Amino acid sequence: MRKLVIALALGFLSAGMLYLAFGGSRRDPNELIIWTQDFAPGRVVLDSLLAKFSRENPGLLAKQIYYETEELRSNYIIAGLGGSGPDLVYGPADMVGPLHVMGLIQPYDSLLHAEELANFDPMALVRYQGHLYMLADRIGNHLTLVYNKKILPVPPRTTAELLEIGGRLSRDLDGDGKYDTYALAWNFVEPFFFIPFLGGYGGWAIGLRHPSRFA
Repeated sequence: MRKLVIALALGFLSAGMLYLAFGGSRRDPNELIIWTQDFAPGRVVLDSLLAKFSRENPGLLAKQIYYETEELRSNYIIAGLGGSGPDLVYGPADMVGPLHVMGLIQPYDSLLHAEELANFDPMALVRYQGHLYMLADRIGNHLTLVYNKKILPVPPRTTAELLEIGGRLSRDLDGDGKYDTYALAWNFVEPFFFIPFLGGYGGWAIGLRHPSRFA
């Protein structure tokens, strides 16, 4: 049984599928399933590529299933431990370490030749303990502070400034005891969005590459 997680470059999907379409964990060897946590625009692109692959390979069906990031991770672990799950997982690089330790993924080394890997930026080749586990279609995935210039002409430069602005802009407009306007909002379900605050105070997340290691 082959179990694999990779983040594929969108232009490389067809080639990757040719390697993996007949090695999945379901009963039908002609079906390729990708679990993804990509945003809606990315899923539209992926759908078009999967449809193209299916047209060019009659008898093979390729499709994607969407999950939120944490759901994707936990669902894959549960499915993998039970001997099932998708053929491919499109997700962040920080999944490699835990899934490797649990024995739920295999290296990508034997599936691609050096001349094929030469088409990728070296930083897109995600290795763990000397083995290739992921091919990334994007590098960085940086967080950005977006602010409304009509409300806040100049963004805060420090956490202290952010707290001061928050005290002024967070308001309960209808008197029901709940804030209706906020100085800062992000996806609290996804810990990734907390990284700027963690790093700003000298901390870092276990399992993530620190920015200093890219130098």
